[in-house]
Amino acid sequence: HGYRGAETRIVALGDGTLERSDCVFCGQCIQACPVAALVEKKSRYRIRPWEARHVRTTCHYCSVGCQLDLHIKNDVIMKVTAVEDAEPNQGRLCVKGRFGYDFVESPERLTRPMIRENGELREASWDEALDQVAGKIQEVLQEHGPVAVAGICSAKSTNESLYLMQKLFRTAMGTNNLASPLAAGGLNHPFLEWEKARRIFLIGSDITEENPVAGTFVKRAVKSGAELIVVDSRQTKISGFSTQYLQTIEGSESVLINGIIRELINRGREAAQDTRETAESFSLDRVTETTGLSQDDIKAAVDVLDTDQPVMLIYGSRVAAFARTFVRLQEVLGNMNIECGGVNYLGDLNNSQGACDMGMLPSFLPGYANVEDDEKRKPFEDAWGRKLNGKPGLRFNEIIQNMAGTGGGAKIRFLYCAGENLAMAAQGAVPEITNALNSLDFLVVQDILDNETVRYADVVLPAAAWSEEDGTYTNCERRVSRVRKAVPPAGEARSEIWIFTELARRLGQD
Repeated sequence: HGYRGAETRIVALGDGTLERSDCVFCGQCIQACPVAALVEKKSRYRIRPWEARHVRTTCHYCSVGCQLDLHIKNDVIMKVTAVEDAEPNQGRLCVKGRFGYDFVESPERLTRPMIRENGELREASWDEALDQVAGKIQEVLQEHGPVAVAGICSAKSTNESLYLMQKLFRTAMGTNNLASPLAAGGLNHPFLEWEKARRIFLIGSDITEENPVAGTFVKRAVKSGAELIVVDSRQTKISGFSTQYLQTIEGSESVLINGIIRELINRGREAAQDTRETAESFSLDRVTETTGLSQDDIKAAVDVLDTDQPVMLIYGSRVAAFARTFVRLQEVLGNMNIECGGVNYLGDLNNSQGACDMGMLPSFLPGYANVEDDEKRKPFEDAWGRKLNGKPGLRFNEIIQNMAGTGGGAKIRFLYCAGENLAMAAQGAVPEITNALNSLDFLVVQDILDNETVRYADVVLPAAAWSEEDGTYTNCERRVSRVRKAVPPAGEARSEIWIFTELARRLGQD
């Protein structure tokens, strides 16, 4: 509040406009206001507090997994608030979690199954659409075998959906060609420890944009005296909170970490033999040349890290490929398996961790059982009543290449794509995707909204959206949280669990 007495009013930083302030429009002030003097435009005049039906659920955006209270009227989500005192967000939400629910009522929703006929998509019944999909699967399996079939599923799906999709492909189709492009797992400590940490090493994560609520725990730690080192190739808002900001050349983060490990060993830190051998070739001269940092910057970072106090390392998806190097650093510092330490990964999507746990991976069954291991496969074969393929499947990029016929392996002729808008990747990330989609014999698109990939589909299956089905998500702490059905599905859309089960029945897997 600004000013006094009868002149008291709410002001933004410097008493300017909200646009010119540091406000990120998360709406937390609305929830915190004790007298409802602040309201959001989206729900104003549309719902009164006593008219609301409340459903608790889990946010579907990032890997934090915030707990939400949906305010529903006439089977429509009117408003979202955070669940007070609930883990992990403790009543906090970001702008996406609080206000990003309009897509559920979008006019772009897919509401009926569609089949392509004479080059055009026409509406069809569920029985006709699923019969056509099952018939095509059987045809491809008969003519080309399991190597010609592949499935891609978004890590935004529930654990139950992801589990059933990989089970469907492994039992009914005999293939391990499964991928979830943004599936990734970590070894994270609870968020409450983040706030208690006295030293934080943040690498390759624009945390206030990508995982905003996780960013609040880091910012609160800094406010209470924690030292924060930020390593990033971009200028990020969190760097404004840092004790030291190291802006590296993109892709050189692992070189920097190996250089820090070598410097720590030179200062007398113990390290495993393979770690010593790896770090040996990363002299300060080489590190400065590769990263663009000065020796003084690197030594100053080592001064902060070289302590008896725990250091918490947090990293984002941009540098996930260097995870093993981060583990080596924390082992040298003695920060593994201790409070306020560890290697903490921030995944891109709400169920990036769950997609790995559930076995949406070409080389691993649920629970990370290696498909090549006869002993590990046997319990699944006993439970599912089918012999499983012991050969690892294709990874995401290999599936795309084999669709286009450039991968060197058997051509992928049938693709089942659930929740991933693959055609969007043509704009830079995977340039060969357009050719790959055009080269397919048959494409099934299962999604909630009309998108670019639908243009290539032979059959389109409308799926229930978040808030329209029950299930669970696993956040980056490995916390499993409930997702509850709050509103009915749009049109004839069905839950992914129902779709996979009906398709399995048609393929002789009851």
